[in-house]
Amino acid sequence: MTMAIIDGKIFNTATATEIGRIGSHGGLSVSDFRFWDAMLYRSPKGTYFMEGEGGARSPFAQPYDTNGWSGSAGIVELMPEEALAYAEKSLSSDTILEHFADHLIEG
Repeated sequence: MTMAIIDGKIFNTATATEIGRIGSHGGLSVSDFRFWDAMLYRSPKGTYFMEGEGGARSPFAQPYDTNGWSGSAGIVELMPEEALAYAEKSLSSDTILEHFADHLIEG
């Protein structure tokens, strides 16, 4: 179980619905600054977030010193559009329909 409080909201992997594994593509190695790997979740209140780790040019990057960035691990809150975009790159259509039906429109 991982838990974080961000902007007054509790994000807890133990109480959230696990949607699927997302991350970088293209065979990046863990030593690449762009590499990241995470599990996508939806909280009981409907907020999306991911828990994982990544390099200095990933969604998990943290400011370091005055001009630098470093990789990190933890929880990152996502807007529904961001979560859907990540899901579309990594998850099956069935999984997306199951967890994002209220965010999809007929084409």
